[in-house]
Amino acid sequence: MGYGYGYGYGYGYGYGYGYGGTGGSGGGLRNMPPELAPKPWVLDYTPDGSGMPNLPQRTVPDLLADYPPSLWDPPLLAALAANQFAGQVALWSMLNANLDADPDPPTQAAWKDANRWRTGSTSDKETAIKGEIYNLLAQMADDRDRYMPEIMAQANAAPVYWLQLLNLGAGEKPYTMALISYAERVGEMVALHYKDYYKRSRPSALCPGLLVPFGPPRHPAFPSGHAFTAHLTTEILLKIPAIDLNKGDELRWLAARVAKNRERAGLHYPSDSVAGALLAAKLVKRLFPPATGSTLAQIPNDLFWTGNPFDPCATAAPATTTPPTTPVPPPSGLFERAAAEWLKAGPM
Repeated sequence: MGYGYGYGYGYGYGYGYGYGGTGGSGGGLRNMPPELAPKPWVLDYTPDGSGMPNLPQRTVPDLLADYPPSLWDPPLLAALAANQFAGQVALWSMLNANLDADPDPPTQAAWKDANRWRTGSTSDKETAIKGEIYNLLAQMADDRDRYMPEIMAQANAAPVYWLQLLNLGAGEKPYTMALISYAERVGEMVALHYKDYYKRSRPSALCPGLLVPFGPPRHPAFPSGHAFTAHLTTEILLKIPAIDLNKGDELRWLAARVAKNRERAGLHYPSDSVAGALLAAKLVKRLFPPATGSTLAQIPNDLFWTGNPFDPCATAAPATTTPPTTPVPPPSGLFERAAAEWLKAGPM
């Protein structure tokens, strides 16, 4: 009698991603649009028979002209706006305190519930942590295998999901893409600040049996950076009326799904996701003028928001001390430039 048993399992996944304005090459060429990439100039630069150069060598009339803002690569404008935001750390480093005393009872209750792992008695903290770990073990058993391709794709390339829902491609709305880039830059900055503040251990460090499929990332868990950035991206985009009207429910759903997938992977507790969403919502309120009666101050970030509508046909301010004969429109921030791209939006 003979007995044999064999089992084979294969899993493969590949994903490619390029992001940033209208595209471009990598390395030192990454900030150039593809149409300005290297090309062979089939020219002989030897002077012609009369000794004259065989290509124009004139200069433009104004040799002292400034570099116009209209020529900046939009993702780099996003970087400038994010740098300016970083300088206001005193205003965005207290978002958690704002949540502790939030005037909206459901928001305040959700924040306090998300912090049960660090408040109350030792037994209360341990009970909260164990409850979340059991939740993650259940998600590991029930969901992880089915969601692995999506989990892997969203690990480092989540913005493409927003581009897909907005039907963006070919660089037709470069400032909207730059707005997403701004949310990514600011989201990472703020999330890391709070991760350093709370210093929460990853769930797989407390329960190795979670067997995370990769990582875990080498930084603390609370709040979830993916949840924070996902909700920040969505909520900023929804300040554009055409996007909110046509894609609001879908973009809110997407932000929650990206956050949930980090739980399915065992990388984040559910409370990490809740905290990321609440902090993002609070930050968005601080980026724009406060609602009537609010005591919160707006974070100065005029490279992001000025309140001045963007007119792509407006004349730039003249480089002279002489007052212009016609009024020069005030500058617009990154958000206004993105919003202008959706003023005549067709089917989305």
